Amino acid sequence: MNSRVAGTVNGFLIALMFALALWAIDALPAGARVAIHWGLDGQPNRWMGKWPGLLFIPVLAVFLAWLASAFPQGLASPGKRALAADGRRALFCCVIVTQAVAQAVIALVALGRW
Repeated sequence: MNSRVAGTVNGFLIALMFALALWAIDALPAGARVAIHWGLDGQPNRWMGKWPGLLFIPVLAVFLAWLASAFPQGLASPGKRALAADGRRALFCCVIVTQAVAQAVIALVALGRW
């Protein structure tokens, strides 16, 4: 995967997560709580306020993007080979896509649209 394409896709997804979070925060009433974890039975069992509950994943994505840029060679245990650059970029894209899906689910559940 080309680094420019990966960076563009990741940046777009992170911006989309922030936009979705801010849209949901604006649509929720003051004092609303957001489900952030569900049990095996599909029922929510962890709650947060709307601001931290909806902004946690996008902020985490920005931190992970910074971490990936701070350590472009990746991290490997001594004596182990690091993952190739294409593999690291593809893996990071998968992480960001997973975070974007989780962000969408949390926002839609909070708004009662799921």
